[in-house]
Amino acid sequence: MRLFVISPGYPSENNLYNSNFVQKRLELYKNYNKNWQIEVLIYNKRAIKNNYYYFNNIKVHNCNLNGILENYYSMKPDLILIHFFHRDLFENFIKKINEPILIWVHGAEALSWKRRLFNFSVSPIKFIKYVISNSLQLRKFSSLIDYSKKTGRIKFIFVSKWMKDVCFKDTKNSTDNFEIIPNVVDTDFFDYVPKDFLQRRNILLIRNFDSKKYATDIAIKAILYLSKNYKGFKGLNFTIIGKGKLWHKLTKRIKNFSNVRLINKFLTHEEIKKYHSENGVFLCPTRQDSQGVSMCEAMSSGLVPISSNNTAILEFLNREAGYLTNNFIEIAKAIEELNDNPKLFSEKSIKVANLIRNLASFEKTIKKEIDLINSIYQENKK
Repeated sequence: MRLFVISPGYPSENNLYNSNFVQKRLELYKNYNKNWQIEVLIYNKRAIKNNYYYFNNIKVHNCNLNGILENYYSMKPDLILIHFFHRDLFENFIKKINEPILIWVHGAEALSWKRRLFNFSVSPIKFIKYVISNSLQLRKFSSLIDYSKKTGRIKFIFVSKWMKDVCFKDTKNSTDNFEIIPNVVDTDFFDYVPKDFLQRRNILLIRNFDSKKYATDIAIKAILYLSKNYKGFKGLNFTIIGKGKLWHKLTKRIKNFSNVRLINKFLTHEEIKKYHSENGVFLCPTRQDSQGVSMCEAMSSGLVPISSNNTAILEFLNREAGYLTNNFIEIAKAIEELNDNPKLFSEKSIKVANLIRNLASFEKTIKKEIDLINSIYQENKK
């Protein structure tokens, strides 16, 4: 089978983190069936000429719309997989081909600008441009849904029920031709090792500090609150890891605490696993998440997550296994409760590791995608 994958990004030697959730899928596909031929096309409207490279034995093209069509005619794929549908693809590619298409909906491409107001601190002109661009994107997504119902050859995959509901609401359109399949969590790599009860005092935060959506400011407010209101504060150890434009502004308020370690860098998966093994609590509030993959990975390792009571988080975490909070005081109280109750910490650690294995392991995610791809391929060959 020949698979043609379109994505806005893909890892390279110079940028290991670029859409690595797409890379993870494709490499698991190839491991499962080595006969599948997979090529990736990074859609870049500013690309002047088509160029390519190989990453872990998968060919990756960097091209504009003309390049996508040229590679399509050259490869003659059996199935098209699209991550983060861009409106340019509708008239210029999707309507020009006849093969079945699977479209993953992850977030930004199907959310109204009104849901991202918390993240804007730009000039009025830039904001207006974003609103116009977003409105055009949602209108085209609605047209895509209509086209999918008309042709019957497009299927949507949402990473959460919340993402599906929001997409249909914001595009003012809907379809029954969809599946809900979360992003995979590598539960073998992020294996569960029982936590020592003392690790409840070790609290880890790993976040991108470029966006307010990850609520790093709320996490830091919780630490400051604890420093002033909790007698056991000095017995806690915080490890804050991340990189981005908000890093220095947010961390300067806690950098002088002796029990706070600040690490200003991006991490490899191996490094993340190491920090998982050293800590017992994962601090991950959010303003908006279609899943919360970093939280899910920490859950797999047995860290007790303290997250937010909003968006898709409720589909992957419950109060039996972790904490769903509404503000920085509730985050602080959760940390206090775990520190004061070692037995509760141990119980939640086991529960959370089991919970995510029932929701986002290979069998619950990638295997479903592979089965779906195979069934569409077989149906199309009839």
